[in-house]
Amino acid sequence: MHLALSVEKRIFAYVQAHRVLHEKLRLVLRNSFIEGLEHVLNLLVMSRFIAQIFKSLKKLFKSMLPFPSLSVSEFEAFLQSTPDVQLIDVRTPLEYAEGHLPGSTNMDVMAPDFLPRAQTQLDANRPVAVYCRSGARSKQAAMFLARLKFQVTDLDSGFLGWAASGREVEKNA
Repeated sequence: MHLALSVEKRIFAYVQAHRVLHEKLRLVLRNSFIEGLEHVLNLLVMSRFIAQIFKSLKKLFKSMLPFPSLSVSEFEAFLQSTPDVQLIDVRTPLEYAEGHLPGSTNMDVMAPDFLPRAQTQLDANRPVAVYCRSGARSKQAAMFLARLKFQVTDLDSGFLGWAASGREVEKNA
């Protein structure tokens, strides 16, 4: 009987130790989960903060440009209200062939002859509207053209923004 009691005590002690261990493990996991959630929430708050900073910087950058950089709807309204506008796609000829705004002319801003070609083919007395794939190259082209005293307007979100909005796009056959 003494041996049975000893085994019973050992089993009880083993179960108790495992219960304590299990409870400690559950607390650690719960605390880790909560810490993980807190970390994720901190990251979300930080990403929102960073997004606000970038939004403010983008606004500041746009205000410093020597030409208007318009949203898709503003750009469309500008094109419709300015019948003598010269619409220029500053992407590569291959990009242009894959799809472009109706009525546009292709002049690759990265081509070495961009500036001389612009000076000879564009009328300095008529407004110029430029766009590229996402808005970066067109801002570069607009800066070049503005320095040459052209009245330039840029499509801020580029061809991707235009196409994503469901507006008309032409493709070369």
